[in-house]
Amino acid sequence: MNYLIKVALIVTNGDKKGKTFEFTEQDNFLLGRDAGGSRAHFRLSAKDRFVSRNHFLIEINPPDSYLRDVGSLNGTYIIRGKVVFFLKGRDERDWLDSAKYFARDFQCDSYHQVDERMKLEDGDLVMVGDTVLEVKVIREAGEKVEISEAKKGHGEEVIPCIRCGKDVSRGILAKRAEKLTSGDFVCEGCRKKEERERSIVTQPVKCWTCGRDLTSLANADGRAEELKDISLYWCESCASSRQQEVPVSRIEQYRILKELGSGGFGIVYLAWDEVTGRIVGLKLTKEKIKRNKRLLQRFKREIAIMQGLCHPNLVRLYDEGVSEEDNYYFASEYMPERSLSDLFYEHYKGKIPYKEACAFVAKALEGLSYFHEKGYVHRDLKPENILLRKDQSGNLTAKVGDFGLARSYVLHGGTVTKEGEWAGTILYCPPEQILDFKNAKCQSDIYAMGMILYLLITGEFPYNFPSRKKLFEMISKGQKPRDPMSFILGKDKPVPIKKKVPDLPAKLAKAVNRAIEKDASKRPASAEEFKNAIEGYAV
Repeated sequence: MNYLIKVALIVTNGDKKGKTFEFTEQDNFLLGRDAGGSRAHFRLSAKDRFVSRNHFLIEINPPDSYLRDVGSLNGTYIIRGKVVFFLKGRDERDWLDSAKYFARDFQCDSYHQVDERMKLEDGDLVMVGDTVLEVKVIREAGEKVEISEAKKGHGEEVIPCIRCGKDVSRGILAKRAEKLTSGDFVCEGCRKKEERERSIVTQPVKCWTCGRDLTSLANADGRAEELKDISLYWCESCASSRQQEVPVSRIEQYRILKELGSGGFGIVYLAWDEVTGRIVGLKLTKEKIKRNKRLLQRFKREIAIMQGLCHPNLVRLYDEGVSEEDNYYFASEYMPERSLSDLFYEHYKGKIPYKEACAFVAKALEGLSYFHEKGYVHRDLKPENILLRKDQSGNLTAKVGDFGLARSYVLHGGTVTKEGEWAGTILYCPPEQILDFKNAKCQSDIYAMGMILYLLITGEFPYNFPSRKKLFEMISKGQKPRDPMSFILGKDKPVPIKKKVPDLPAKLAKAVNRAIEKDASKRPASAEEFKNAIEGYAV
């Protein structure tokens, strides 16, 4: 039986009592007061002065949902069983009196303050002004989630080959969804054709460190020629010499050598493919997969298509799968020079000369333009996802990585923020991506790239939000900055970049300012257009 899981928000008190909102897929829900400047999806009476224009946001990814106060005046209260939780707004107001009132009214035993966002559970009551919303997680028998609109007779699905469109449903539906590979979405005829084309290796493959010939090993999967200008290889001896102590020794055919970094999305490891000798960056997600066969089939097919995306400024995705603990992993091209974020903070100490910044961003925009042309939107661009590698001339070049997989509908978690992520990351997200998450378009990615370039050149965001270093200093002193979401949704306008860097060329400043317009229609129409506007200033 295939089950449909949905999150429902039911108004149980207030002038909107009886109204219900239901969500079956990723979405955002913004609540606020009906007044000028409100961007809320659900607006409460203008007479309820305890509700702010943009009060709280719920990030929904059934069965998960997360609530964050977006800088309200009075904060947000949540009742869970016998406990009152309080999410502070923008003021340092004493919340205890209200918490005690709710505790008494709902017969609660204790009350606690929550610093950032809070994961909601079935049965939670969200209190804002005179209104109460009850959270319900509903699991019910549902119709099949179709991969394609085309159908066979009797309601069976048609899953087309990603190369020629021929039906490959039989093999896919007979296999466990989490065990599907990209090859399962290619028909036998196309697969044989690819195998013939892959069999020829035009140049030897050598170990990246010792120079030993690895051509036979590298072509064990028939991809050595396809990946000749992308992949790096180690022999077993050189791979073993990099071995460090790690919490997990292997994932499928990948030997885990050391941890490269971690963040809200998961942990990135340096790994070695024992089948091919290929060196990979392996990202293991923190979130578990959803056990929904149809969603997994759709996702696996999308990944199979993405594995075929090949551009000099896109990090190549090699493989993906599910670990024994139900965590997703992605194996990608190894990028030894790390990320643009690392370069920005460690080498340049928080500010990059504009000519060099334009060079990195222009290259990333080339890859992004190709990605958009293939019909995809990234949705998660930030300096950490712009990775660096030396080209054949020895110069650093930028590649777009991650492909927005952090927002995948098959993983649990939020839509905008991730646990453990730096608060300023939200500022790369444009208003329309928060207000209409499902329909984010290419202009959302252009906004993020504009924010990246602004930060690289100035060392600051175009809003009065502290740098990473200053934010840590504030937190250590018990201070809390204004919620970054309130800048995005509020009336604040980005500070023109020439006000921070007066000697910046006027046309470059105009291009950056245009890219970070809150109104998507005022931004460049494409990544290509933005790239053309800045590449003339690159070194």
